[in-house]
Amino acid sequence: KGKHQAGKFFGPYPSAYNARDTLVTLEKLFNVRQCENSYFAQRKRPCLQYQIKRCSAPCVGLISPEDYQEDVKNSIRFLQGDTKALNQELIAKMETAAEALEFEKAVFYRDRMGLLRDVQAQQAIYKVKGEADILAIAYHAGVTCVQIMHIRNGKMLGGKSYFPDMQGDDLGQMLSDFMANFYFQVADEVPTELIINTALPNTSELEQALQQQFSKKVQIKHKVRETRAEWLELANMNVQHAIKGQLANHFELNERFHQLEQVLGRPVDRIECFDISHTMGEATIASCVVFDSGGARKRDYRQFAIEDITGGDDYAAMRQALTRRYKKAMLPDLLLIDGGKGQLHMAMQVMQDLGLEAFMVGVSKGEGRKPGLETLHFTDGTKIQLPEDHKALHLIQQVRDEAHRFAITKHRAKRDKRRGGSVLEVIPGLGPKRRRDLLTHFGGIQGVLKASEKEMMLVPGLGAVMARTIYKILHE
Repeated sequence: KGKHQAGKFFGPYPSAYNARDTLVTLEKLFNVRQCENSYFAQRKRPCLQYQIKRCSAPCVGLISPEDYQEDVKNSIRFLQGDTKALNQELIAKMETAAEALEFEKAVFYRDRMGLLRDVQAQQAIYKVKGEADILAIAYHAGVTCVQIMHIRNGKMLGGKSYFPDMQGDDLGQMLSDFMANFYFQVADEVPTELIINTALPNTSELEQALQQQFSKKVQIKHKVRETRAEWLELANMNVQHAIKGQLANHFELNERFHQLEQVLGRPVDRIECFDISHTMGEATIASCVVFDSGGARKRDYRQFAIEDITGGDDYAAMRQALTRRYKKAMLPDLLLIDGGKGQLHMAMQVMQDLGLEAFMVGVSKGEGRKPGLETLHFTDGTKIQLPEDHKALHLIQQVRDEAHRFAITKHRAKRDKRRGGSVLEVIPGLGPKRRRDLLTHFGGIQGVLKASEKEMMLVPGLGAVMARTIYKILHE
């Protein structure tokens, strides 16, 4: 949206795997380069991509600019779905090469044709003129699901399930509300056809609004035949499968809440949990996540950048976060504090200073920080340890782990932005030589981030203590 580089963009793709698969196919078919401009400008001899026949090496002039431009144009045509004309051109080139007794070139074109046929075979089942979105809605036991499948240039580009927070018996009205929200607030574009599994109460009005918004004619259909009917049937199957999975999660979550209420002896509908994340006191972030009987309430999540405290003082960080949160916000039925008696007593003091009465439980990790060994601490000084298979414990673990994930994601982004350079540069005791050895051993920073502690120990001259320090700073 206004931030793209100049050039053509193709997509969306249903997953990163599909996008990478398309790139590999392009390399095999047309030998177009995938390297950065800086890498391209520095080449003095062909790289490995040329050796394995994935690039025609324009960097060193092994292909003329005119021929390479032709490969680029064919790549664009391929991405636009124009595979029939490409196939005819390859046949002509193969026959011309064979007549000139250039059999190696003829074999090259023959192999390209085979690869193109494989691609066409995968796409054939979805081939139809035009573009469309297929939308199927289903409602059961308080859960609404909308499945959207995207068809572009005759190809199925995958889909996604949405679970909007709406209930009722009028599926047409619910789908109409969802479509208005999705296409006017979320989607970047709309296809010429929207195929739906139920009639809308305001089809013509919605069509006119979409036409005005996107400056193109849009048709909404719920009675379709042939290929479109097959798409709609597939979307209906997907939405039913998705809602069954969501209901299974829904019933499991209700049972977890029910068992937690039995353990606590009081009704619980809303849970909030706080967690603190930092790296050796740097870039401290406090997170607050919210759960209710419907699951994670992400719109109610909050994060607090903690400032003006001593680095690494988790008590002061938690005090600041609780104060900022509950000066204005309503108290939940259960406030989970990630920590033992000390953190719980501190939270109790904060609530007392604010003049609030909250039902709080501290969750301390067990021996060796193993899941299932957590201890619950109550404000009256009592504590319990639930069985490892207890559903109430599973709910507490789920909420606490989400708070940790939410905090650490924001913390790492803030930390790396503040450092403005390699995350290795601020690790105590890791000098330039060992940083270089580490990066060389794993082939770059991404390899270091993926490496385990044991793998780091194998770096010459690093040692177990330094490997443990590096791993802890990068991953905790």
